[in-house]
Amino acid sequence: MLGTARGNNETRDMLKNINEIKRDHIRLHTNELGIWLNVREINWVGPHEPVSYWTTVKRLGQPPATEERVEHSIITTPDDLTNWVVSPQEIEKAIDQLLANRRYFQICGRCRRLHPVGHMHDDFACQSCAEKNLGMVY
Repeated sequence: MLGTARGNNETRDMLKNINEIKRDHIRLHTNELGIWLNVREINWVGPHEPVSYWTTVKRLGQPPATEERVEHSIITTPDDLTNWVVSPQEIEKAIDQLLANRRYFQICGRCRRLHPVGHMHDDFACQSCAEKNLGMVY
């Protein structure tokens, strides 16, 4: 019974962690050219100076179907650039793929939590675990 409660707490913590990552490091951006998936990247300009910026990683959805587009297979009018269609499933799939991309996110081998690459000490430990367990100071 104790193992089940512990497993439930770990699962709840993992979901909370992923939801925080989604909230703080992933966004959808729309404009007249479509729907874009963005990720917040973190770089360090000094030992105590993180700088973050948004990077576009993927265009989502499809332009609305029109007879003119089907015939010519090109965008011909400004109206073709609006009303893009994207399903919630496509958005979730793209976000899941982004979360699994080691260029942007990694799982700490110590705390087993997902972190942006900019918050990892190395390929195995996040900065928090490196402070707690390896004596690092950030």
